[in-house]
Formats: sequence, C-alpha cells, structure tokens
Amino acid sequence: MFQLRSNFFRLPAKCIVNTLGAALLYSTFAAGPADANQGVTAGDTLAGNYLAGRQAQIEGDMDAAAVFFGAALLADPEEFALIRRTFLVYLSDGRMDEAHALAKRIIDLSDQDTFAAFSVATTHIVSGRYEEARQILLKLNISGLNSYLVPLLMAWSYVGDGDTDQALAMLSPLSINQGTKMLHDAHAALVNVAGGRLEEAEKLFGTLMESQGSMTIRTTELFGALYEQLGEFEKAAALYHGYVNEHGSSRYMTDAIKRAEQHESSGIASMTAQEGVAEAMYDMASSLRQQNSFETALLLGRFGLHLRPAFPSLKLMMGSTLESMGRYSDANEVYATIHPDVPYAWNAQLRIATNLDDMGDVDSAIATLKEMSKNNPDKSDPFIELGDVYRSAEKFEQAVENYNAAFARIPELSGRHWSLLYARGIALERSGEWELAEADFLKALEFRPEQPYVLNYLGYSWVEKGMNLDRASDMIRKAVALRPNDGYIVDSLGWVYYQLGDFSQAVTELERAVELLPDDSILNDHLGDAYWKVGRTREARFQWRRSLSLEPDADTAPLIQSKIDSGMNTDG
Repeated sequence: MFQLRSNFFRLPAKCIVNTLGAALLYSTFAAGPADANQGVTAGDTLAGNYLAGRQAQIEGDMDAAAVFFGAALLADPEEFALIRRTFLVYLSDGRMDEAHALAKRIIDLSDQDTFAAFSVATTHIVSGRYEEARQILLKLNISGLNSYLVPLLMAWSYVGDGDTDQALAMLSPLSINQGTKMLHDAHAALVNVAGGRLEEAEKLFGTLMESQGSMTIRTTELFGALYEQLGEFEKAAALYHGYVNEHGSSRYMTDAIKRAEQHESSGIASMTAQEGVAEAMYDMASSLRQQNSFETALLLGRFGLHLRPAFPSLKLMMGSTLESMGRYSDANEVYATIHPDVPYAWNAQLRIATNLDDMGDVDSAIATLKEMSKNNPDKSDPFIELGDVYRSAEKFEQAVENYNAAFARIPELSGRHWSLLYARGIALERSGEWELAEADFLKALEFRPEQPYVLNYLGYSWVEKGMNLDRASDMIRKAVALRPNDGYIVDSLGWVYYQLGDFSQAVTELERAVELLPDDSILNDHLGDAYWKVGRTREARFQWRRSLSLEPDADTAPLIQSKIDSGMNTDG
C-alpha cells in the first residue's frame, strides 16, 4: 500500500481532582472572557486552574497553560512542584522574564535544578557577571545534559573575562570522548577566534569538517566567516562552492559566494561570551532535536534566543522543533521574527506556508506560496510546496500543474530531485495519467535505486494493474527489507501475494501489516479479503467491520458493507 503526504512532574497534593474535571475546566475557561493576549481567563480555584493548566499543557497550548499555572501559583506561592512546573511552562512559551524570576526562587530551594541554574547563569552572563554565573554552574552535578553544557558555559564565561587559556581548559574534558570531540573542536575553534588565535581556529575547523564527513551548513558558515576574517576570500568561496556541490544551492550560499567574491566579511565568526553561550545552546538543542527530545531542545533554544535574539539558524531549528510538537502557530511566530533581508528568511517563509496548510488554513497557504513564486521567478520551491498543498487536499490535477511549473524552473535534474519526481508521479497516478506517472517513478529510481517509498508505490501500482508482477514483487520485497517496520510497505507485499493467488502467505504478511498499523482502514480491509480467501469467514467479517469503523473513503465504504452483508464472490 502507498500513502499520501502525512501530515515531568508530580501533582501537588492540594490539586488532586479527576482528569475529566480538568478537561471540563479547561474548556469552560477557554470559552469564557478572553485574556487580551491568551484568549483564556483563569478560574477562581487552585485545583481548577492547576488542572486546566495541565490539560492545556497536554494539548500543547502553552499560552493557556501559562495563564492557568500563573493563577494557580498566586493561590499557592510556596508549593515547589507548582513553582517548577510554572517555570518550565513559562520557559517553553518564551516568557523569559517571568521564567527567570521563578528560576531564582527554585535555586534558593534546590541548587541542583538544571534548567533553573541555566536560567540564572545566563542572566548573569547577559549582565557580564561571569564569576557569579560560574558559581551557579559549579554547584550542578556533572552528569547527563550538564556534562555537555556546563563545560561549554564555563568556557564562554572565561571568554567574557578575556581568559582564553582558561576557556580552552574548561572545554578539554569534551575532547577526551569521541562522542563529544566534535563539540569540543567547534567551540575550541570559536574560543580561539574570540581570543584572536585565528591560525589555531583554522586548524580546528579543518579537523571538525573532516570528522563530520558531510558538510553542515552551520560549520560551513562559521569556517567561511573565519576565512573572510583572515582575508582568504578564495578559500571561503571554495568552501561555499563545496557545500553547494554536496547539498545544492540555497539563498544563503548564493549570498555567501557573492560576498566572498566581493572580498567582504560577514563578521560572524568572532563571538562575544553571550553569543558563544547561545551557540552552545543551539548545538545542544539541535542534537536533542535530532534525537526527538523536542521539549528539552525547545527549552535550550529559548535560552539561546534570549541570549542572542537575532540568531536565524536557531530560529529555524526552534520553528522545526515546535512543528514536531504540533505547535504550528508558535512555530510561525518564531519564523516571522527572522528579518526578511536574512537569507534564512526564504526557508522560514516556506515553512510558514506549510504550517498554515497543516493548520487547515489552505487558502492562506496557497496565497503565500503564489506570492512567493511571483516575487521570485527563478525559484522552484514555492511551486513544489503548492503542489504538495494541492496533493494533500487531493486536488491532483492542480498539484500536477504546480509540479510542472516547478520543473520548468529547474535547469537540470539531479539526484536530489527524486522526491519531486515521486511527488508528481503520485499526483499523475491519482489524476489517471498512468504512463506519465510511471515515467516519473522510473526516473526517480534512476536517481535513487534503493528508495523504498518509490519502490513500494510503483510496485504496488503495477500489482493493482496486474502488470510486471514478478518485477513488482522483487521491488516490494526490497522495500520491505529496507523498511521492515513500515505497515504500508508490508501491506503491499501481502497484497502482491494476494494478487498472485498465494492467499496463505498473503494472510501472514497482512496480519503483520495490521499489527504495525492497526488503525488503518485499507490494511484491515485487505486482511479481511485474505481471510475470506482461506476460509476464515468469521474473521474476515470482523476485519471488514473494523475497516468500516475506521472511516474509509466514501467510495470504499459501500463496497466494504457489501462484503460484510454478502461475503465475496469467487472472483472477488
């Protein structure tokens, strides 16, 4: 089967009320007189506000959670668990002044609280009180997250004092472990730049890029800025061209190449202590985000933006993190703060449009992307995103039209365009243009022969059409080997066996597919068909009823009901 684009704490004893009440309280308050900024008004009781805050937190509405927890804390200002929860909600919501105020109270009660310590330490760094920041950090146990961030923050505090040697000494524990050596090299390079030791910084950046294997945009950005600072603009340009050759062009790299060719410097490589701490928060948040630790990544990112409000790389990462948490409106608020003259603004605007679509505001998403395509006649991205929006809405002919417009702006196809070929192939297939769709899938496989989703989609389509069954079987088996826990792909393999008449093997694979994705209507329908073919008629009707309960599309539902009522004929 194939698919379209898919889109901490203990309870204070005084607040024990059932969770159904929490949901009712939240819905009642949310419908009440609106707070000017939040759209909600707090209630009158401690328990009510606490539980309404918990429900809002579960739903990802941190604005509302902040209102309710703030009101609960006014009613019980000495409850430590409530103070800490409210602090973390404020931090998650970007209410930094309120969060910092609570962090001081937490530190007075527990100097081992990591995030409260970071909050107080960063306020000291902003104010230039580096020794006071170090005194807070030195009290923390050096384990877990602290084992990475404490050395980084200590190092940058010494940069603030102008002591480069001591700053590098603070970083040295990170150089011992292979897992943290790249982090060490990145910040040691930046500390050396801040201390004017540019040749040593160049060596460290070189080592870092070798260790990374693939060029990252942030390392390329910082290393290039160092070359510019050294006046070695040819090396900077070569570095930027290398990134483009590996990853493709982008507005940032286009501007960077132009800057280097004009012998101009961005000046971003030399950082203050405050900017260095923001960089440390960015590095750790990015790593945690890649490990799906979204909430912790978000909290660290908030510190980073407080320290360095104009930090577009961090803003993009923060927006992406918020998207992963389903907080699309909050993500767009972050993206909207990226200055339009900054190269990263282009990606931010694309993400805003995509999030509008995910939020159900399709008209605004389309209007934004059309305006972007009009104002940037050399860019294919807006048309690609428009195609995705229309495809998601199952307006396949309009999707094809926009994908075609995107292709018209691409001078030469390369391997990185496999996904665009795949997307247009889906839209063409769903529009009834099979021969054109098949050509796109085959072209995508020329670029990416091991791409499991293309293998699956093309193989499944051939099976449905009774075409190329042997080749389709091989392709889908390969896709399953590449993605053994993808229920849709496993379903495709089961359906191949079904179409070939090997119903017993079909049951085996389709049962596994339903185990992987129990709540998909089509998978349950397929399993019901296979059960019927092997004589397990009672189980077949059970699966069909299950499929019907999972809201199949309007065309399929009557067919499933007919099978429940009358079974399948010998040809079915």
